[in-house]
Amino acid sequence: MDYKVIVRDRETGEEKYIEGLSKAASEKEALTQARDGGKQVYISWTDAKGRSGYLNRDGATENCPGEPW
Repeated sequence: MDYKVIVRDRETGEEKYIEGLSKAASEKEALTQARDGGKQVYISWTDAKGRSGYLNRDGATENCPGEPW
């Protein structure tokens, strides 16, 4: 699986993407980025079959919006 951390600025809506991380590394990065209250942080994933979704704190979801970390 491929994971991507999405960091969105709450005021401007600008997004930054941090790609190429493992699941554990993406969760750690999301927690670090989420410490800044001015950011909304999400983790998206794509599997080998091309399916995608979001990784929430309670597990992966498919076809469902992610919840901010």
